[in-house]
Amino acid sequence: MPFTFSHTVATLLFRPWLQKQQLSATGLILGCMAPDFEYFLRMKMQGDFGHHFAGIFLVDIPVSIILALFIHIVIRDQFIEHLPYFLRQRFIVFQHHDWLSYCMKNIWIIVISIFLGILTHIAWDAFTHKTGFFVQQMSFLQQMLYLGNISIPVFKFLQYLSGVLGLWVVMMFIYKMPVSQLPENQNHTQKMFIYWSMILLCFISLFSWKMQFNSFSAQSLVTVLVVAIPCFFWSVLGVSALFKYLRLNNQKPEYFD
Repeated sequence: MPFTFSHTVATLLFRPWLQKQQLSATGLILGCMAPDFEYFLRMKMQGDFGHHFAGIFLVDIPVSIILALFIHIVIRDQFIEHLPYFLRQRFIVFQHHDWLSYCMKNIWIIVISIFLGILTHIAWDAFTHKTGFFVQQMSFLQQMLYLGNISIPVFKFLQYLSGVLGLWVVMMFIYKMPVSQLPENQNHTQKMFIYWSMILLCFISLFSWKMQFNSFSAQSLVTVLVVAIPCFFWSVLGVSALFKYLRLNNQKPEYFD
């Protein structure tokens, strides 16, 4: 789970079909992470459906579609608008795209893309998790590696190694994305500060409220992450919805211009 976002690197395997618009990038990206969504919905490391066949259709695909709609209709434009310059000049090309119309016309492409993404996640986990199919079938994946004073199972080592490499490839891909020339906007720093300050305030409030129900003696990095990630998402969603509402109703302060 700590490397959920690393799974998105598998999207690059489908690049030829993405370039021909035969698959959906949104569907693939969300599908690559979808089996872990159950943890984030529960806000704890309990997963009864996400990584199983029935859960693919009952949980993973429906949740991915709902998330895609939230992201594209509510979050996307506001989020990109308030990114730091380095990221904004790479993602601004994705603003103002009518994804809802695309979704209505290409729902099966999106569903198939989500499904393919889910398969890559499950295949990856099969080699890197204790309950994974290949870990159970290949004894060498269960052997211990000794790195100085540290001992770690081979499958766990592969989980950490592949996770770190996956994140690195994703970051390098973003770095090499085409760059757009942006018009000068002297208010951009102020706009970013307000947007992200509101998100931070919401996040701290949600995270603090949720964590008070957990046993602090049992805290771990994974426990913190499965609470922090959804709290961050809901914070971004709420603040982006507010900014979008203000824009649509022309109730924006002058620093929104």
